[in-house]
Amino acid sequence: MVTYTEAPDLRERAIKIAARVGMDHIDFDRLFFYRYTCDTRTIAKITGFFKTLQLAYPHIRPFYVITFNEKNFNRENEEEQNQTILHELLHIPKTFSGEFSKIAHSEIRRRSRLL
Repeated sequence: MVTYTEAPDLRERAIKIAARVGMDHIDFDRLFFYRYTCDTRTIAKITGFFKTLQLAYPHIRPFYVITFNEKNFNRENEEEQNQTILHELLHIPKTFSGEFSKIAHSEIRRRSRLL
């Protein structure tokens, strides 16, 4: 069974990264960070409160959860970790709608230069 634990340190890093690269649209009150350990190749993933769920629960505002596979994330150096965090943040659209934005590798490279 996979156990999730809150990751306030990663939240703080994400806040700093978002400020550095100009991602002012991110509402960190509706963005949550967790760690878990699992035998997959996944390093991190983001989940949103999709439009279909918003139809069933209209009283809940959109939010996102970013989870980090501790086993793989901790193998990365600090620069790679920051790029992983940035990559997940780039999936959040400016509308903060609960859906995802597609991101180009060129956009990741461009924003990574600001880190």
